[in-house]
Amino acid sequence: MIDLIINYIKNSKIKRGKAFLIRRLSKIFISLRSYPFHKIGYRNNLLLNLSDNAAIFLFLNDGFIPHESGLLSVFKHFESSKKNFWDIGTNYGFYPWIFLNENLYDCIYCFEPNLKVFDLLKKSFPITQNKVSLNNFGLGEVKDKLYFNYNPLESDLGSFKNNTSTHASVKTMIDIDTIDNFREKVGKPDVIKLDVEGFEEYVIKGYKNLNIDYPIISLEWIQTFQENSFRDLLNYFDGSWHYFHVGYNGLLYKDKNNFCGSDVLFISEKNDSYEKVHSILA
Repeated sequence: MIDLIINYIKNSKIKRGKAFLIRRLSKIFISLRSYPFHKIGYRNNLLLNLSDNAAIFLFLNDGFIPHESGLLSVFKHFESSKKNFWDIGTNYGFYPWIFLNENLYDCIYCFEPNLKVFDLLKKSFPITQNKVSLNNFGLGEVKDKLYFNYNPLESDLGSFKNNTSTHASVKTMIDIDTIDNFREKVGKPDVIKLDVEGFEEYVIKGYKNLNIDYPIISLEWIQTFQENSFRDLLNYFDGSWHYFHVGYNGLLYKDKNNFCGSDVLFISEKNDSYEKVHSILA
C-alpha cells in the first residue's frame, strides 16, 4: 500500500510539496526509512531513507541527479575495467550503484562517515558483492578522530567542518585515516571523487603520494566552505597537472561559466588517460 502511495505522489502533476508529503509519511511508515529503490534495467536496488532530502531527491528523480549528470559522464569517459574508483563522501552510493549495475571500473572503494547512511550502504552493497568496498570512516590529513557534523534531513551536506550550510544538529566522533595509509593496503587510486563539504584540502594534505600516483581527481570546491583559496589548493599539485571545470553537459571547461557546477577535474600529463581530455574539452 505505501508503495502505491509514494509512487502516486511521485508521478502526480503536483509541482510542489512532494518531498514534504513523503517526509511526513516516513514518520508513520518505518519501512520508508529503508526503502529499496529499483531502477529499470538495474539488478541491484539502492536502499534509501525517505525522511532525508538527499534520498527523497534521488527517489523523485528516478535515481538520476541532474547536477551530477555531467560529472557522471566524465567518470564514464575515463572508465576502464582495470581501474579502481575511490568515492570519498559516498552518501547513499549513487556512483557505486551505477558503476556496479553498468559493470564499470574494477573496484569501487567507498568512504562514508555517517553511520546511519552507512548502515543502508551495507544493505545496498552486501559483503558478498566484492566489487564494492565499504569503509565507515573519513579521510583527512592525519590518522585521528574528529566530530562529524550532519543534519539527518540533509545527509549529503555532512562535514568534519562546522562552517558549511548543513545546520548540523548531530555530532558524532568518527575515525579519520589518510589516503596514503589506505593506499598501502589496497594499492594506489586510479580515479578519486572527493565531495566532503569543505574538508577537501585536508584530504589532499593526507595524500603525500599525490605527485607519484597521478590519479584522476574530481573534487567539489565551494569557496565559502573553504579556509584557503583555490590558488592555495593548487600548491599541492606539481607542474604536470591541469584542472578543468566540469560542465553539466559532461564537457570540460578551462574557465568556469554558467554551464559548470562546483566540480573541478584534475588530471596530470603523466596520467595515461590524459589524451582523452581533448575529446571532451569544450
